Amino acid sequence: RLLEMFSPLKSYFLSQEHPPIVIKRFFENEMSELYLWHMHSLMSVFHGRIQVVERENNSVAEVLENLELVHKVLVERKNENFMSLTVKRLLVKKREEGYEDECNNFLSEVANLYERCLEYLCKWMKPMEEFACFKWMTLNEIPSWKDVEPCLEYLIGKGINMLHLVLLKVSIHQHFIWLQDFTVFMY
Repeated sequence: RLLEMFSPLKSYFLSQEHPPIVIKRFFENEMSELYLWHMHSLMSVFHGRIQVVERENNSVAEVLENLELVHKVLVERKNENFMSLTVKRLLVKKREEGYEDECNNFLSEVANLYERCLEYLCKWMKPMEEFACFKWMTLNEIPSWKDVEPCLEYLIGKGINMLHLVLLKVSIHQHFIWLQDFTVFMY
């Protein structure tokens, strides 16, 4: 709503005799609307994935998968210096109005923002790395035995009963053989 009402809000606060100083400075900054539009675009990357992660019955593999998806999108955006079309249009307008230095500073801050977002996300992904061996369980693609075996090794390393794991390992391996045979038969 702030973006929809930006111009009227700017006029209102700047016309006040004693507006809150932070709000006054924000609206006096010629680039403030660009920052809002860019943040709006950036937050859309996080919003959809947060909703998925906050579901009740997520596995650690699903959470890790969603974090990796956000990471991938942020890396792509950073590498492409991504800005929404609205931001690009406003940036051209500001350059035409003579705000060249401010526009260059904005571009620098956009690159910096992507870098900070990636650092923050990596910080939260680091503790999840030990569970990467469970990613095959999302079944987004047909897993191979080499995908499953590290998972079983992880469980053995955590002291899970060997007899149960051996039985599980044999059972899973038999299912993989059946699944591979079935897949070959289907195609």
